[in-house]
Amino acid sequence: GTPRSGTRMVTGLFNKAGFFSGNELLAPTVSNPDGYFESVDINQINNELITELLRWPRLENGIRRRIAPMHHLDRRAFAFASPLRIKSLSIAEKTREKIREIVSHRPFCLKDPRFCLTLSFWTRELDKDPSVIVVFRHPSKTIESYKRNGERVYDPPLRVDDRSLAIAYARNYARLLRWSQPDWLFVHYDQVLSGDATDRLERIAGRTLYRSHLNPGLRRSSGSQTTRLPRPAIRVYKRLCRAAGMPRRQDERVIGSSYEASV
Repeated sequence: GTPRSGTRMVTGLFNKAGFFSGNELLAPTVSNPDGYFESVDINQINNELITELLRWPRLENGIRRRIAPMHHLDRRAFAFASPLRIKSLSIAEKTREKIREIVSHRPFCLKDPRFCLTLSFWTRELDKDPSVIVVFRHPSKTIESYKRNGERVYDPPLRVDDRSLAIAYARNYARLLRWSQPDWLFVHYDQVLSGDATDRLERIAGRTLYRSHLNPGLRRSSGSQTTRLPRPAIRVYKRLCRAAGMPRRQDERVIGSSYEASV
């Protein structure tokens, strides 16, 4: 859900090429005037799954709130949920039927940041492994976008601290890296904007993708800034860049617990 995010643009490419993205797509917002290419029903299914994944005994909940006030305690923030471990979960047959109905549409290209937690529950309902595309950007820009989206879209505003979002970034992308198979495609936001990743995306799609709305001028960042991030977020970002085949940038370096970059 980041403004003009690489994920949105990738899903938009597939959607315009005839891929099914869901029965009822989310309406455009101030943060995403072109739309999200996310489905209301898919979001709802994933929210239900995450509710079960994050469920704690009532007695422990009060203690947990005092010692670990994580952002995903707010039900509106399920897209940022970042549990350290995902427990085994047997999902209801009704939920499985909903998933089967969605993936029965072929070809499909589904987008939801919650898939970093729920992907395995969806792949169980497929007769073969799907192609998986992971789009990422620098953690500081992801955090900035999440915060802006939380303030502009939610009423009352959803305010999330930087460290919680950095932890979510590190855990969720580390999980995707751990789950990844050799045929998974990792793509940096800049590779999407520049069109460098389009050939690889077309090989997955098996058809031509319309590139007209890929505009490198959408990069909003300029100049240099120093963003303090937990080391796990830095390490995961570097691993993602390697997985995407990006050369090491000379203007990025780790200094203590800071990450200094031209972004």
